Amino acid sequence: MAIELNCPECGSVLRVAAENLDKQSRCPSCLHVFIAKYESSLQDDSRSTSGHEPALLMGGRERASAGSIEMIDQGQGAIDPLVEKEVLDRGWKALSEGGVPEFELNPYSPVASVALESDDSGELSPTEITIDSVLSTSWAIFRKHWAMACIAIIIVSGVNYGISFLQNLLLMGLDGGAPINEAVTIGLQFLVFAIVWVSGLWLQLGQSLLMLDICRGKPVEFSRIFAAGSCLIPGVGAMLIVIFVLGVLAAVFVGIPVGIAFQLSGDLDVLLPVGLAGVAVGAIPFVILSISFSISQLLVADRRCGPWDAVVTSMRVTRGNKLVLLLIGLVVSAISVVAFLVGLLAFCLGVIPAMIAVGAFASLVLTVAYLLMTGQAIAIPEYNTVRN
Repeated sequence: MAIELNCPECGSVLRVAAENLDKQSRCPSCLHVFIAKYESSLQDDSRSTSGHEPALLMGGRERASAGSIEMIDQGQGAIDPLVEKEVLDRGWKALSEGGVPEFELNPYSPVASVALESDDSGELSPTEITIDSVLSTSWAIFRKHWAMACIAIIIVSGVNYGISFLQNLLLMGLDGGAPINEAVTIGLQFLVFAIVWVSGLWLQLGQSLLMLDICRGKPVEFSRIFAAGSCLIPGVGAMLIVIFVLGVLAAVFVGIPVGIAFQLSGDLDVLLPVGLAGVAVGAIPFVILSISFSISQLLVADRRCGPWDAVVTSMRVTRGNKLVLLLIGLVVSAISVVAFLVGLLAFCLGVIPAMIAVGAFASLVLTVAYLLMTGQAIAIPEYNTVRN
């Protein structure tokens, strides 16, 4: 049975398993040390997940498996009973010898990360995020799983490079082969481009599946990169919707004004300034819409959303987070530039490893931002906690 109580210092709401009452602990929110005692008539909760007691989550009301403590607003999860006993015994021993017991481990902090499952049938909880929460969580995961994330980027990039190489061979064959009907040649070229584009999207969805597994503390299986076949059609549909909307926006701000200017003046010199003015005016709505659609593919991969549902849900979830996502994108871009320059200084040998590492980190950042914005839990290896 779990009992809700408040931190006496900052008032953060904690949910504590009954067996952990009357034990000294440190509030993960304000670091205040206190004795956990039953202090109110807040509702008890014995809900369990996957046969385990609820574990504590960061910043939300979702629950994860494996643990005995849950914190509603902020905090860290449950400690292994053996480690808890060792910590308490060490504290009582110090007290019996006339010293002050130091509880170095927080009884509200778990020892092992929990592998989290996606509840793709449950309701999402759109949540406003901060730059610090996204970047710090992403960095903690990257420090632990950088090798796996980088290998995933290498695999995806290598397969994409191989597909592009085959594309160039096919296009060269069409251009230099026996003369055929021009319409047939254009059709075949379009078919090649479409296959390559769909293949790239398929790999992107598979990469998303792998990054989601990493963020949820699941075992890394690189076969997941090639396991996105079931969500490929919705992914293509969602991407076509995004391309159509952004294309209409580009036509409204650039294409139509340029066409009107040309019809009125007939002067090609007028087209460039009109086009640049359209780009300047349309840049802001273009960026806003691009950010609004930014997690539609993750919703397809993770929640198996349909094309329209993925786009609409992405717009709903990113509402209130657009500025933060823009700033995060700028930070990641700055990191990319710095990494590239550092790679150049290393006699150009470090450019490729640096770009691979930045690509892996950027992919984790987007995945973490998606999970935090949708109110889903994340396993953080550095702290062995589950953040929501």
